This record gives sequence, C-alpha cells and structure tokens, in this order.
Amino acid sequence: MTGLEEMGDMEELLEEILAQYDLEVEKIVRTRGGWLLYTDAGLCMLREVQQKAEGFEFTRNVREYLEKQGMEVDCPVANKEEEYKTQCQCGEVYAVYCWYPGEHCDFRKNPHLFRAGENLGKLHSLLKQYPCEHKPAQTLLQQMERYNREMKRVFSYMKGKKRKSPFEYGMMESFHPFYKQAWDVTQRLGACPYYQKNAEESFLCHGEYNYHNLIFHGARVFTSGFERVTPGMQLTDLAYFVRKVMEKNNWDPGKGREILLGYEKEQPLSQEQREFVGILLAYPMKYRKLLNQYMNGKKSWISQKSMEKLNGVKQREQMKMKYLKNFI
Repeated sequence: MTGLEEMGDMEELLEEILAQYDLEVEKIVRTRGGWLLYTDAGLCMLREVQQKAEGFEFTRNVREYLEKQGMEVDCPVANKEEEYKTQCQCGEVYAVYCWYPGEHCDFRKNPHLFRAGENLGKLHSLLKQYPCEHKPAQTLLQQMERYNREMKRVFSYMKGKKRKSPFEYGMMESFHPFYKQAWDVTQRLGACPYYQKNAEESFLCHGEYNYHNLIFHGARVFTSGFERVTPGMQLTDLAYFVRKVMEKNNWDPGKGREILLGYEKEQPLSQEQREFVGILLAYPMKYRKLLNQYMNGKKSWISQKSMEKLNGVKQREQMKMKYLKNFI
C-alpha cells in the first residue's frame, strides 16, 4: 500500500503533488501501477518512484535517448522546479511520465505478439548503440547457480520442519525432479556455444519486457517500464517475454512462433542463438518462484490456492518441455 492510500486523503495528496507541475489536469483515473492523468498537455501517468536517485537518472537518460531515436517511451516530465521527481509530505517520491492512449498488448492475439516481438527487436538495435560503461553484477551462469542454491535451502528448511502442510509435502515430493532439471539446464548453459562466446556481453536490456508494458496506438508501439534496464545479454529479454506469454497460453506453439517471427524481422536469430533462448526457457522458473513465495510468505497458514498453483506448475512444465522439443 502506498503512502497516498495509507494517509487516506488521496485527493489532497494528489493535489499537493500535481500542484508542483505546470499541468492542467482534467481527470484522474486509478490504474495498474499509478494514476492516469488527462491533462492539457496530453495523457500522463503518475507513479511512485522506487529507484534510487542514480538508477532513476540512468533510466531517464536511456528513455530520452530512445525518444530521440523515434521510439515512444515513458519519459519523465519535469516539474516547475525542472526536477523529474517530486516528494510529497508523506516522504514518498513520485514522478509524472508521458503516456499514450491505445490498446494494451493482448497475449491472446497473434498480431499483437508479432508487433511486440518486432518492437523488441527494434529496441535491442537501438540499445546496442547506447554508450554504457556498466557491467552485469553477475553472469547468467552465476545467477542460475545462485537460484539452484536457494532452491536447495528452501527444501532443507521444509525437510527440517516437524509438522508439514499438504502443500509442503507436495513441494518436497516434486522437488528432486525440478532440482535435477535446474542443474541440467545450468550445465547446458555453461556448455552452450553462444553463451561461451557472449557471456560478458553488456548491451542494455529492457529487463522487464512484457505485455503490461506495451500499448498499441495506430501503427506505433508505446513501450514503458524501463525501471529495470540493465546491461547483459539482450536475448534474455526475448526469453523472458516468450516465457511470460507462453505461460498464459499453455505453451501454444503458435504464440511463440509469432513473437519470434516479429523479433527476427529486426534481429535474425542464428541456430546458436535459438539454442541459447531454448536453454533459458527450460529452466524451471515457475517452480523456483513458488519456492520463493513460500519462503517469503506466512508459514503458519498456507492456502489451498498454493496447492493449486503447484499442480498448475507441474502441468505447465510438461507442456513447456513438449514445446521446447521443437523449439530449435
């Protein structure tokens, strides 16, 4: 819950923040992740800033670079003091971003997925030209190895409990096949020719490219959510987007094909690159996330929904592996 909601006087606080901008606001609508502002300067979005100052400034510069290159992105709007962040009395920091009306990317529609893939290819082309001295904090291989160790720690915690819930028994029963799969994928990544050649790649990646961050208006695509821009291997963006879409579509091959066709319109993929993306997709990420949710959640009461999630993860993992057999 944000400070605005906690203090209970949302209208007054919104007025406090917006008074610091040279905008005539006609209407405010609560939406996913913020407030849509209908203003005399066009559509804007008010959102809380979670980034540290250095990170916010870095991603602002990236957004401005992309805008200059012709992409439509969520650039922050300066307030009356020519600052891009505004602090309210509750101490939290907010920013107003340029926004666009249109249709959100629908993960069920093939034309949307093609355009989303094409847009990602264009984005990657531009980000490759952005001068960046930052290096990834860790390699993908190191990241996977860390995930594996975390999975083992959660299993050990469950195993050590005297009283276990049905969900915990279910997680423990399914742990070893998923854990083996995680290490098999890790070994495949280490032996992957494309990874071996490009493990130190440090081009900028979007970091969270998904259907929530895409709006279609006419022939243009508006891209938002650059808070997690980070240096690394750009094909991780493609793997992330394919996984997010395919999980929503029960790993329907046609949906993945549309994304890849769109992406390859801008960035043709070699056999080695396809193999690399397939390896990333093979990692049991949904199971790992379920373990993390359990570890970070309340252990004294575990809902029936958690058990349903586990069963869903196991079913979809089988669908995924069937899809990946013909991926390359």
